[in-house]
Amino acid sequence: MKRENLKDLLEHLPEAKGQSGETWSLGGALEVTVFMEGGEMATVPRLERVELRPDYVVLVGAKGEMLFFPYEKIAGIRTEPRVAPVSGGTSKSPPGFGAR
Repeated sequence: MKRENLKDLLEHLPEAKGQSGETWSLGGALEVTVFMEGGEMATVPRLERVELRPDYVVLVGAKGEMLFFPYEKIAGIRTEPRVAPVSGGTSKSPPGFGAR
C-alpha cells in the first residue's frame, strides 16, 4: 500500500482525529486488522494511534503495544467499530424467557 493511500484512508475515517504532523488519534474506537503480503495478518484491538513515518507505519494499541509495518508489505486494512461489552448476565436469551 502506498503511504498516500493510507493517509487518505485515515483522513476519511470519522473516528480519526489528526494530531501533529503525520499522527492520528483514534481513541480506541476501532478494531483494525492489517493484511500483509503473503497472507499473514495482524489484529490491533482498540487502536489508539497511527503514525505515518517516512518508511513505515506505527500502530499503537490501547495497552501500549506497537506494531511496525513497511508500507510496501501492507496489502489491505480492515476497520471495525469497537463494540462495547454488554453488561448483565451471560445468557443470550432475553430476560424472562421461559419464565412463568
